[in-house]
Amino acid sequence: MRLLHPFMPFLTEEIWQQLPKPSGAPQSIMITLYPVRDVRFYDDASEASMALVQKVIVALRAIRADKGIPSATRVWHCWSVNDDYKKTILDGYKTIIAEQGKCREVRVRRAGSSLGGEFSIESVATALAGDVEVMVPLEGVVGAQDAAQEKAS
Repeated sequence: MRLLHPFMPFLTEEIWQQLPKPSGAPQSIMITLYPVRDVRFYDDASEASMALVQKVIVALRAIRADKGIPSATRVWHCWSVNDDYKKTILDGYKTIIAEQGKCREVRVRRAGSSLGGEFSIESVATALAGDVEVMVPLEGVVGAQDAAQEKAS
């Protein structure tokens, strides 16, 4: 309620007046202290992991927007990472990234490893998310006339 009070003061004050309060509690929510962050709950590693996930999702969405891939079309995509730690992070968040990026399949591979012959390198859209390379194969996703334009560009 104290967090909501600056945005909805009349509503929070009315609710505050109806709630039972212990003795010594302020009679108005206006004079209570605004909550402060507790440094015990900071987790820099989790924040860095989520920042990496967000960068990958933004890169994937940028590819979709740039290539005109409809949001209803489920693509599969691959990431290329140099760092084993980042590979572990992305492996752990695959389902979330697939859901947010509208993907049917997600693969994480080490940088320098082969693509496995699953698609031709000419028909792949790439973007960088920090030092992670995000790849989306365009075969079967982009129309036949668009594929010719993609190869030409």
